[in-house]
Amino acid sequence: MKYELATKYVLHGLHINRRYSGYNYIMYAIHLMEKDIFCIDCITKSLYVDIARKYKTSWKCVERNIRTVVEAVWDDTEIDRELWIGIFGSNGIIRKPTNKEFLEYLFEYIELYIYYDRTKKCDITEKECILYPKCRVFQGKCILK
Repeated sequence: MKYELATKYVLHGLHINRRYSGYNYIMYAIHLMEKDIFCIDCITKSLYVDIARKYKTSWKCVERNIRTVVEAVWDDTEIDRELWIGIFGSNGIIRKPTNKEFLEYLFEYIELYIYYDRTKKCDITEKECILYPKCRVFQGKCILK
């Protein structure tokens, strides 16, 4: 349940909603990765096939719709840049990520989102840490990366 809410929050922050077919596929991919992180290693033979089975479509359709979401995120100039950098920037990515990279980065960010206490404001930046990628609040203390 935590992953589902965190995934929705982050996807909406990236301006991705249910109008994209890939939205539901990404939600389910994160759910599957929560259960078995290694399913991402065989993305076309395992992850896409499992998603396609659930939504009664082909794995190629799943791949294409997730790619559409990745392209939309990459091309959107109105996304909160701090959130975008928090997800992709810490990995030093300067080109559009592949579907696998996108899902890995998204999952890693969501794990951090769940792990750290996002209700507190940072002592140093005075910002809520979900939107400030260099700062993390954990157990009431600011931890800078």
